[in-house]
Amino acid sequence: GQSTSPRLRVRDTTGQTWQPTGRTIDWQGWRYVQLPLTTSSGHWGGAADHVIHYPLVWDSVFLLDNPSRHKSEGTIYIAAPMLLY
Repeated sequence: GQSTSPRLRVRDTTGQTWQPTGRTIDWQGWRYVQLPLTTSSGHWGGAADHVIHYPLVWDSVFLLDNPSRHKSEGTIYIAAPMLLY
């Protein structure tokens, strides 16, 4: 419930890093979270051409970003992460 953002990172064959973002965590308790990788996902480096070049390398399984930069604390549990490719 701290308004943080779940993210992950993947890298394509050109070295372009893609960072899809899930729904803002503004709740408490268990929730199913999806982080869809689309060409509108944040990305940088590599070809910088807004095209996802497969195959991908899963660089970070989970990132928790704090866009507000306000102090926050709590615990995040991740159960059974899945990649649908």
